[in-house]
Amino acid sequence: MAAALPRQVAESIAYGYSAFQTLVGCEEVALAARSSATAEDSADYSFAGLHDTVLDVRTIPALETAVKQCWASLWSERAVAYRRAGELATHDAAIAVVVQQLIRSDVSFVVFTADPVSGRDQHLVIAASWGLGEAVVSGLVVPDHIVVGPDGQVVEYVVGDKHLMVIPGARPEDGTREVPVPRALRTMPVLSSSQASAIATLARELSPRLGYEADLEGAISGDALYLFQARPITTLDFLGRAASPTSSTDL
Repeated sequence: MAAALPRQVAESIAYGYSAFQTLVGCEEVALAARSSATAEDSADYSFAGLHDTVLDVRTIPALETAVKQCWASLWSERAVAYRRAGELATHDAAIAVVVQQLIRSDVSFVVFTADPVSGRDQHLVIAASWGLGEAVVSGLVVPDHIVVGPDGQVVEYVVGDKHLMVIPGARPEDGTREVPVPRALRTMPVLSSSQASAIATLARELSPRLGYEADLEGAISGDALYLFQARPITTLDFLGRAASPTSSTDL
């Protein structure tokens, strides 16, 4: 983290930041830096939450720091322990960084195109909460648990304990922050039936194109539905269902 970036890398980061400014049509952009390591999000090993993601990056210096933080997370204690437990060659490990435009999510979700616990065919499982997705994927809250049946209808909806949410900071240097969820929203379902069905339809259409039962991260912002990342559901192997050997796809 203390080392200076190579000049060529720093120039590439500055160029990419400028490209995002052009894309969104304004000087200030909000970005997400995501780790993408070898063996990560494969059919056998997910590494979910083990490598760093840095959200709400709004300046070039902050983006440089975020890239280094993602790189450094390859050698975090938790990531090294996971590789050793899976008998993955630590000396061959390498990591890249994907930079995306940050979506200021009203609701974030993770959707599994097959039930990752029971393996039930044609039943999708959605975990959803308020704000940015960090609260869901990092286990900061108990998200809403939604099961969608083969006909696209919600067959189960359990409201979770959504006591806090992660939101972008007020200033560029703030980064994200955790704030309490208003009491009225804590016990309110974050997804309507139509929103859950829309997520399920999109996931079902995408899974055959990817070639595997997928674990998808996404968000709803306003009336728009976004997908950020897709990975195979690794737990299906333990349930006696083979997942196709393929790498993850960032969307």
